[in-house]
Amino acid sequence: MERREAMQNPTYPFTRKIKCGACGMFFTRRICKGDAKWFCRSKKEVGMTCKSCNYLESELYMIFAEMLGIDSFDNDVFETSVKEIISMPDGSLKVQMYSGETKVWQMPPLPPKKPKPEPGRKRPKHIFDGKIFCGQCGRRYGRAVSESRDRHLYWYCRAKSSHGVTCDSVNYPDSEIKKIFCGIMGQETFDEGYFLKTVERMVVQKTGSIDFHLKDGTVKTYETLKLRNSVHRTTSTDEFTGKIKCAFCGNLYHRYTAYGKYVYWRCAGKSKVRTECCGKDLADFNIRTVSAYIMGMDEFDGAEFEKQIKGIMALEDGSLVYEFKEGGTKRWQRT
Repeated sequence: MERREAMQNPTYPFTRKIKCGACGMFFTRRICKGDAKWFCRSKKEVGMTCKSCNYLESELYMIFAEMLGIDSFDNDVFETSVKEIISMPDGSLKVQMYSGETKVWQMPPLPPKKPKPEPGRKRPKHIFDGKIFCGQCGRRYGRAVSESRDRHLYWYCRAKSSHGVTCDSVNYPDSEIKKIFCGIMGQETFDEGYFLKTVERMVVQKTGSIDFHLKDGTVKTYETLKLRNSVHRTTSTDEFTGKIKCAFCGNLYHRYTAYGKYVYWRCAGKSKVRTECCGKDLADFNIRTVSAYIMGMDEFDGAEFEKQIKGIMALEDGSLVYEFKEGGTKRWQRT
């Protein structure tokens, strides 16, 4: 029975080692979004509640490697050193060693919460409010602050936040729209008064191009193709073999697979001895999107690509320059 139970329920370094300091139950392991987490078993039981902290397995490895004074987590050292772990209500870990010593890992303090806005107080009006529209669904763009480190302001189609409505329109950083407007209108710096005086509305198209509808009735278009970094598709295109060349080191790009399904293209110079290369890796589905855009097509067509394109030069910043068989080149600028 013990042998068969071990086959069905594999054990891990922290199995029956971590005990909840709130309810007394052992912690259990679960895979969540690709990461292994340890949490109190009572959270799985019907009718039971427990407010103990959860821990990432990778976080526990780092904690105990540091506590045991080793460079990286070692299961044998851990098994022979740690007798029991108590998860305290504040998330700290009380560790009982086989040597009789008790060690404590202190949970770092939580970052202070942002103060909530005062009731009834509206955020200040922005110059782009009510000015940007989606060319796909017609909805207005709203503003938000990114979760990235720089916390920049960006604009997105409001359909993305509406229940039951989907829109794959691109988002635009606030600073980038201002820069584009200055380029279109020939201005050195962005002037709010001039913008309000000249622009009626802006329409963001599917490719990311922006149509500036001016108050005098004219339309000025900023033509571009913006890729959606959050979108991943599984494609593998044989037509790109021998076509993509690195502008930095002169080597050809070769194909490789990431995560078992996503195909990327990488400069062969990165794997050669005594060769330095800063060329960016390119996702196969992104090259297909850019190629269709360059050829003036809605969807990528391999036969048409072979017919038109002689080669692709991959620049250091990830931009692509297409050379046509009939002569001439066309560049896609990565933004």
